[in-house]
Amino acid sequence: MAKQSKTKYPVDRVKTSQAFDNSEVSIEIMTTHPRVIITIGGGLSEEVVSDLQNAVDEVLKHHGK
Repeated sequence: MAKQSKTKYPVDRVKTSQAFDNSEVSIEIMTTHPRVIITIGGGLSEEVVSDLQNAVDEVLKHHGK
């Protein structure tokens, strides 16, 4: 699958979750050893973790990764 250049969501989309409002979400972009690290504070249920895994999978698939 070819990499798509369009984002799945608008780049300027306002983050509306309580976790973003409370600064519990951090995203680090590493360049030395290329990787992206997403950290979410607080305890999360198995259902939320599953939804997060599926959302990440969909975005990666969208971009051909």
